[in-house]
Amino acid sequence: MSTITDNISRLLDEKRIPKGAFYTAVGISSTAFSKWKLGKSKPTLENLYTIAEYLGVSADWLLGLSDEMGREL
Repeated sequence: MSTITDNISRLLDEKRIPKGAFYTAVGISSTAFSKWKLGKSKPTLENLYTIAEYLGVSADWLLGLSDEMGREL
């Protein structure tokens, strides 16, 4: 898995957010997420910021560039 998908999956588990609800809320498909997980593609900056905002964390944390989540959960 990639750092991004590891971090997203961790937060979805912690917050008990179903993946289907997450995909709908942030406007991505399960196929896109699978491609990110396998390293076949990467999220766009727009996707990254939308996901960070939805999950209440910083984009830097999602990317593994910061140990600080950046926002209150």
